[in-house]
Order: sequence, then C-alpha cells, then structure tokens
Amino acid sequence: MADSVPFERALEQGCDKVIVVLTRERGYEKHTDGGTKISSALYRRYPNIVKDLKERPAKYNESMQKLFRLEKEGRVFVIAPDTTHGVGRTESDPKRLEELYEEGYLEGKEQMVALKNYLKK
Repeated sequence: MADSVPFERALEQGCDKVIVVLTRERGYEKHTDGGTKISSALYRRYPNIVKDLKERPAKYNESMQKLFRLEKEGRVFVIAPDTTHGVGRTESDPKRLEELYEEGYLEGKEQMVALKNYLKK
C-alpha cells in the first residue's frame, strides 16, 4: 500500500539491473477516489493506514516521474502498455482481459531485443 512500484527498494538493495512491468500506460496519473474516503473511514482506528491511503496518489505520481527519469538514464528498463483500452483494475470480462493479455505479450516480444541489450550493459 505504501509503495505501489517498489523499484527504489530494488536499487537500494544493490540491484544493478531493474526491470519494471507497469499495468498502466506511461501517462497515467493516480487520483484520490471515493474508495479512499470509504477506506479512511473503515480504518480510522489506524491513522498511519489512513495517512498512507491519502498520500498514495501523490507518492505514486512522484514515483513514476522518478522511474521514467531513471529509465532515460539507463538505470531501469520499463515495459508499459501503450493503452489499457479502458480496462480497469476490477475488469471481469474474460474477452477484454484476454485481448489485453495478448497485446501485452506482443509488446513484450517487441521489446525483447532492447531488454537483452539493457541486460548486457
């Protein structure tokens, strides 16, 4: 909950090659939603959880900015979809999920040469 994409932890642990696979397109920004308010009310007895829930969108967005900066520097390799075609985290339509999976699989194959080059450095 506190760190949506823990690439910084991998770098802190001494990993010199970090591969990050995102499930959202590069321009995606997280915003506070109604679920945050409901969760905050449910966890009001746990103020640190409520604090993390409220700060999560800003932390995620800052983390993504840092991730893409590190990608430009060649320190991390990022695989991200061009689009999610409106498929959200609670999608249950098997056909839509299968289509998105196939698209992601093809994207991964297309990036294989670049990934191998990154790993050789």
